[in-house]
Amino acid sequence: MKIREKNNQIKSGKNIIEKFNDVPFMAVALGGDMNCYGVARTFYEAYGIKTVMIGRSPVFPTAHSGLVERYYDADLLEDGPLLRILGEIDSKYPNKKKFLFATNDDYVRHIIHNKSRIESIGKTDMAVRIGGMGMGRPAPDTAGYIVPTIEEALFDRLDDKDSFYRMCELYGLPYPRSISFDCASDDVDRFEIPFDYPIFIKPASNVIYFNFEFEGKQKGYKINDAAELRRVMGRIQGAGYPGKFVFQEYIEGDDDSMYIFSAYCDRTGRVRMTSGGRILMHDRTPELIGNYNAITDARDDRLTDRLRDFLEKIGFVGICHFDVQYDARRGDYVVYEINIRQGRSNYYMTASGMNYAKLLVNEYIAGENISGPQPDYGYTVANRPFIVSNVSRRRLIRAVGREKVKRVPTKNFYRFQLAPYDRSLKNLVTMRQLERSIMRSFIKYNK
Repeated sequence: MKIREKNNQIKSGKNIIEKFNDVPFMAVALGGDMNCYGVARTFYEAYGIKTVMIGRSPVFPTAHSGLVERYYDADLLEDGPLLRILGEIDSKYPNKKKFLFATNDDYVRHIIHNKSRIESIGKTDMAVRIGGMGMGRPAPDTAGYIVPTIEEALFDRLDDKDSFYRMCELYGLPYPRSISFDCASDDVDRFEIPFDYPIFIKPASNVIYFNFEFEGKQKGYKINDAAELRRVMGRIQGAGYPGKFVFQEYIEGDDDSMYIFSAYCDRTGRVRMTSGGRILMHDRTPELIGNYNAITDARDDRLTDRLRDFLEKIGFVGICHFDVQYDARRGDYVVYEINIRQGRSNYYMTASGMNYAKLLVNEYIAGENISGPQPDYGYTVANRPFIVSNVSRRRLIRAVGREKVKRVPTKNFYRFQLAPYDRSLKNLVTMRQLERSIMRSFIKYNK
């Protein structure tokens, strides 16, 4: 099946969904933040079509975007509302195959837990499947949903960082020296840490951790001494968090030592395309540590080959994203974690030349043959020069220096949350406010 791709330069927001009815597929994304916006841009730039998003409430930058059709439900993380809305979308667009994306760890777990029920939407009556809503009648088949991701058992092994590091050990991926702390049973005053301060601590599972609120909560913490560790763990355990924390060696390095790596793996578990980026500027705000405000292109074939080998050995399917740092002491990279989805900053993949919408459509819609033994199955490394940023080129030069920014042509400089063909007044105002906030945090915490 031949699918026409949109190759022309996008110049206007007019008629932004005019091609939507001409293609037999669409994207549906749970969320609404920068991640979701990246998905919408990727499909629009490939095929000129809108994306349907489902969120719990309106958020920037999708709330006023012309790239998305919006659905909201505050109880989206419950099975009933999710399946109901997905059923409504399937009924509205019965002839389209729907690629389903998650944009944070909660949504990933929710989708994987309900994967079989989601994939059966349009095949049987929704009232029967979600239960308690009457007998219903068999519904005519629709094109239904495509959920290109792993099964729940592998998700559980990869999502828990303690388990993930054991897998890294098994398959030869370097990772920081780490030890697991059980918040339900371990006593921080009696807990032995086999490496020196400073250390870095983070929850073993973000899905559990983000359901708890307490003063000073962060995604991760740099801990300078035992007294600080007692204070932080006291807040975390005092909030009732029952899971594990990972205590690991702190690896020194500026933003330039941080990298990201993304891959697309087909249904047979083979890596078809990869993309890499180097962090130019990460978010300095303590509660947002780990978010990136500017990324540029990067390529290291040795690292890529090792991560590719890991993914193929574990049989990964779909899109994933690794956080990696170069450790000058080791003279090697260390892997921090894997996200079982496209990353929040996923538009960098498209900027690098890895448009994952095209990869998905080629495999699941156009019927690209990937069965049987294929020693050479079209593996590609995307390496187009780019910078994608949450701040303007001028502000980024002020933050990281002219030399790092000027190496990339202006035409390859993109904004994560501000597409040139999708500019509403409200989004422009919000983006300006966000830029100022980012720069204030950069100045305040860049010490």
